Amino acid sequence: MSSTTPSYFNCPSVGKFPDPVSCTIFHVCVNAIFGLVDVPYDCPSGTQYDSVNAECTIDPVQCPGEPTLVCKKAGIYKNPYHCGRYYRCTWRYISNRYEIKQFRCPDFTEYSEQSAKCIKSETCQQNNTDFKCVQAGKFPVQENCKEYFECSNGLNGLIEQRKSCDLYQLFDRHLGRCRNECLVKCPIDDDETEIEEGKVFIKELLEI
Repeated sequence: MSSTTPSYFNCPSVGKFPDPVSCTIFHVCVNAIFGLVDVPYDCPSGTQYDSVNAECTIDPVQCPGEPTLVCKKAGIYKNPYHCGRYYRCTWRYISNRYEIKQFRCPDFTEYSEQSAKCIKSETCQQNNTDFKCVQAGKFPVQENCKEYFECSNGLNGLIEQRKSCDLYQLFDRHLGRCRNECLVKCPIDDDETEIEEGKVFIKELLEI
């Protein structure tokens, strides 16, 4: 991460803090001889700072000036301010607060709390950009719950691979790994997931 030099931030205490203006900058405040010193950082390209979880992420985040998302109880809810997003509320006993994590629906769909999945929409056209590795890890594809992107460190940077979960498994978007399909709540239209499952099944039969 490259350091930046904004002059408008004042450290409230030692710790890590979001920038009050930009989604892509965060501040690390440290003790020095003459008081607190602000060390600003830029998130890696393609990521934004998640102030709730104190990390840079490729997932959607709540930027400065945006309305605050509310958690009244644990669960998954539609983002009322962005049609193509939904968020999960998880109670964390250690920090004594709800953890909020946002996710994107595929293009031209929106999250339905009634059906608990992303459904086709004629009005929600968010036009998500193509996936690009910006950090190591496993990430969901937009179109289904069977496949995922795996980003790993290579000699010349990040290596991107599109992979499929094993038969009878789906990719858990919340945990970031493949699990037994009966344990995964897929937010994508069931028909599309069944099509992908069938493709993998046929492919494995041909390889026998």
